[in-house]
Amino acid sequence: MTYQLSYNPQYENNFQYRQCLRYIFSMDVSKNPPKWDQMDDDLDEETKDELVYEGDAISQGMNYIYDATNDNKYLYQLYLDAASLMFSQSPDIGLAILFAYDYFTDFHNCLRVFFENPSGFSETTPEFQKIKNMIVR
Repeated sequence: MTYQLSYNPQYENNFQYRQCLRYIFSMDVSKNPPKWDQMDDDLDEETKDELVYEGDAISQGMNYIYDATNDNKYLYQLYLDAASLMFSQSPDIGLAILFAYDYFTDFHNCLRVFFENPSGFSETTPEFQKIKNMIVR
């Protein structure tokens, strides 16, 4: 699996958030390291950290999550609701938004509950209610 469900993401800043994303999506950043010698010397540390990224790992992880969850009407509607925050109707965009800094931990907890017991997951599941209330205002 390319998504670490058992991990408990905890972060208080952008650096820690990106480190959690790298771990949860099993990123191997050595596969495509930034070409520092081809970049400006004056990049700040945060910009440098943003460039340490493996897009294939994110794509595989998000595809895995989407394929496993899009048949659940509550999660699918959550993806649409999240997409609408960016004036989109694409569930893929919504899924990406749910991995944003403000939503990541709560969405991850919702996913964990879903994967532990898909048949028991419903609109009344507390973890789902929490993330839904953050998205639907």
